[in-house]
Amino acid sequence: MQRFHRVDIAVAAERDIPGAEGCAFIDIIRDADQKPLKELTTWLRALATCTAETNAQWRAFSTLIRRAPHFIAKWLLRLPLWAPSLWVKYRGGAVLISSPAKYGVDGVATTWPWPVGFSFGLVSQRPIVKDGQIVAAPTCTLTLNFDRRLMAGAQGAKFFDRVADLLTNATKDLATVGSQVQLAA
Repeated sequence: MQRFHRVDIAVAAERDIPGAEGCAFIDIIRDADQKPLKELTTWLRALATCTAETNAQWRAFSTLIRRAPHFIAKWLLRLPLWAPSLWVKYRGGAVLISSPAKYGVDGVATTWPWPVGFSFGLVSQRPIVKDGQIVAAPTCTLTLNFDRRLMAGAQGAKFFDRVADLLTNATKDLATVGSQVQLAA
């Protein structure tokens, strides 16, 4: 078991690499809990369009995949599984965020080596009940997977409920924060 002392979040960003289609490139948002929403959004947008020239993590990963023999690249990419300091440096913290949405789907079932993983699907108009009426609203599927050695099902469900509540009320909560900032200024 590894204890994490920072809130670093790994984000899966798939790239097309001929001959290595099964690899997912991971970059890390360091100290995510300390960053304002605008900075997180900017970081995620940059990750979505990054190249080897603009992202050091992608540059190192893609160079390894393209230049090293397959068995050596595979071995090197698995090293962080056995060395906690390498895990923190190259794989991030205990949480992974991924999305199959770019492929037009709502969800996929997979196993990741991260203790906690969130996947979100395609954002699309779906029927929801709002103020007693059925209306169309943009929604997505959110999936949580977690290592049962770290938390029980009830704890996992409570955690997921809290995350879903934060996401559901994000617009309202951000509006409240924005008005508080304006009042303070």
